[in-house]
Amino acid sequence: MRALFTQYQKFIVFLIVGGLTAVVYFSLFTLTWKWLNLDYKLALTISYFFAVSFQFITNRRVTFKSHDENIFYQALKFCGLLVINYLLTMVIVTWSVNRLALSPYLAILLSLMITVVTGFAISRLWVFKTVSPKMG
Repeated sequence: MRALFTQYQKFIVFLIVGGLTAVVYFSLFTLTWKWLNLDYKLALTISYFFAVSFQFITNRRVTFKSHDENIFYQALKFCGLLVINYLLTMVIVTWSVNRLALSPYLAILLSLMITVVTGFAISRLWVFKTVSPKMG
């Protein structure tokens, strides 16, 4: 069991951080959509920005432990990841609300199932990839 955890440790921690990010995301979405009566697309955009900011900082420090790397360079790469995942999210949510008549909450959950996979892969392989010092 310990070996299994060690093998998938980064992904497990990524999922935990993702769960916390989802709490931030849904809380802000509820605040902006239900309580402030903003359009669901604007509420989605606001909550997405704050949630992914939390996610970047937490994954950088906790999941990938790459806080010694250049934060500016990582942030630029993370912005690329955000564009990809934001576009996926907006397409999935808009389509699900307009075509499937789903609640925006359910549509966001549906989009999270896809963006978790793309987010982890891009984060691990590109955004937070540790550059080894060159020998020689």
